Amino acid sequence: MNRFLLLLFFLPGGIWCDHPLSSEEKQYWKANCGTKPYHPKSRSIAGGQPIDGNAAPWAVRVDSTGSCSGTIISSRHILTASHCFMEDASKLTPILQQANQTCSGLDWVLYPGSSWFSITDSYGRLLSNRVSRVIMMNYCFQPASFRNDDIMILELSENIQFDDYAYPACVSSWNWFNTDGQGTSRLRNGVFQITDYDNQGRFIGLNGQPWGVNTRPGDSGGSLIHYDNGRYYVIGVSSTGSYTGFRARASSVYAHFGQICSYTGVC
Repeated sequence: MNRFLLLLFFLPGGIWCDHPLSSEEKQYWKANCGTKPYHPKSRSIAGGQPIDGNAAPWAVRVDSTGSCSGTIISSRHILTASHCFMEDASKLTPILQQANQTCSGLDWVLYPGSSWFSITDSYGRLLSNRVSRVIMMNYCFQPASFRNDDIMILELSENIQFDDYAYPACVSSWNWFNTDGQGTSRLRNGVFQITDYDNQGRFIGLNGQPWGVNTRPGDSGGSLIHYDNGRYYVIGVSSTGSYTGFRARASSVYAHFGQICSYTGVC
């Protein structure tokens, strides 16, 4: 069967508070995530087609020193790419130098001291600037090749107000395979083929050449979405593309599912 996927494009103060979902919230969103409709119509992916905001209500823009895309996965959690918040990715210098930070096992956990982030929904409205916790997954484990785990959680200290332009996608707890060339689709609504999983399955290789599409700056952190049985699942987080070719890469959500579950309660 052909698989079709879509890439879309702070509590200040001295007390550190984590805000995972309660057991009641967890059960509610497990039953109701990813149910908002998609109307095939596109953004900064090269090629592809533009899409109305309410067609991809999980898609957000995350602004700090630059702009990236992200995915709503709960009422208080955004999934995006770690490299979006690096001053110099080649030197792995985080821009959050003044944040309270610690290694929690393999993951780098930061508690921003002020409103350093601005998150807007697919309609362009401010959703929140209150990011209370940042989790860069496996950043403490292998900093020399951080792109292999280029995936990050932003946790908010307030709930997102959901409507047709802001609504969470489901988090995939399994891998999807599509190597038959029939495609995967992404927001601007470009089509990509899954070519491989590498680095112990932590990275997804993508090919957009048959459809003439590729990712561009601003797409980083955006979601690779799979539609299955009436629900939208985020299976990957956009990491890199090529200016001269049609290859792209995304961090695998499945490979980090346990960490996402542990930090957010989304599972």
